[in-house]
Amino acid sequence: MKQTRRQELKTNTLSVHLARIYENAQAYSSYITSGLVVVLLVIVVGAYVRHSRQVATQTGWKRFYEIADPSADAGGEVDLITKAERLADEYAGHRQIGFAARELQADLTYEEAMKLSPTGGDRARRVELLKSARRIYQELLDAHGREPMAAARLRMSLAACIENLVLLDEARVEEAQTLYQQVAADPASPFKPLAEKMAQTLAARIAPLTIVATRPAETAPEAASALAVPDTAAAPVTVP
Repeated sequence: MKQTRRQELKTNTLSVHLARIYENAQAYSSYITSGLVVVLLVIVVGAYVRHSRQVATQTGWKRFYEIADPSADAGGEVDLITKAERLADEYAGHRQIGFAARELQADLTYEEAMKLSPTGGDRARRVELLKSARRIYQELLDAHGREPMAAARLRMSLAACIENLVLLDEARVEEAQTLYQQVAADPASPFKPLAEKMAQTLAARIAPLTIVATRPAETAPEAASALAVPDTAAAPVTVP
């Protein structure tokens, strides 16, 4: 009897609580509905933003590989440089794409410089492009110097620019030597063997090439020599 009474009291108490919850829900139904709508909007907007970012990332990498593709028909190398620069600017906030596009811009600029003669009318343009590539590599190195792989690759590319500027009397050989030594000093760097070799042979690569012209003894004037600037000293290290 007492147990039945206690059970009835518990049931009545539960009924009272449920009734109060129902009354409160009715009183605040508009607020609850608004809250649910806000939560739903947050979920929808979050999903849309994530999707948009994924699409933007895929588009960015697609554009990057189209520019980097050697077979890309983009109206000439200079046009490719411009496209790489625009991509780097557009994705400046994206760490991977922005960095990769800016490095590609520097690589293409260097390649364009190497197509020009180091003497004659092309010399000034060659110097301009080499200095532009050097500036970009240096800016990237300043920003990513704490990343071992990227820093080593950028130092190798930067050293290549400097070597070619040394041949044009536009840089100091010690700058290139220091960069090679910095890369070679890291035992974990995959560029260590190449950096050591480049450092050891640097003096020979930048030495002026002496060409001696000879003729038959009866017609030849005194031996004459001319200095010729090598077409290239080194090339930037690129990653496919």
